Amino acid sequence: MEIMFDTSTDRGKVSGTELTDTANSSIVNTHGAKGGIFWLKAIVSSGDTVDVTIEGYDQIQGAWTALAAAVGGDRTYAFAQCTAGTTSDQLTVYPGLTGVNNQTISGVLPDIIRAVATVGGSSEDIDLTLGVDLIK
Repeated sequence: MEIMFDTSTDRGKVSGTELTDTANSSIVNTHGAKGGIFWLKAIVSSGDTVDVTIEGYDQIQGAWTALAAAVGGDRTYAFAQCTAGTTSDQLTVYPGLTGVNNQTISGVLPDIIRAVATVGGSSEDIDLTLGVDLIK
């Protein structure tokens, strides 16, 4: 399933005109899946960076929460920072895996998730494509 970012531009494209800009993805209902394999492709201009993290929706508080060790995994649910050039990366989340920063997380996915892309730098064109294969 492709995860699209909520921006005023083409799907999967994050445009930042300021030094930093943040874009939230579409909401994904995990339908009870315990984990997932997230796929990221980023094309980043020279001098720019992109950080992509996964958040879960706290239905009781009605707020988004960054998924980290204290929430239900053994480390932060995040890809390694993308810098200039083209990056293809994978992040796997599932209970019982041996955790490796920015690659594998021993944890679970909440019912509702989204991705957050934080852009650093001054370029106007950073292309992101993000998808997830949910694991029951």
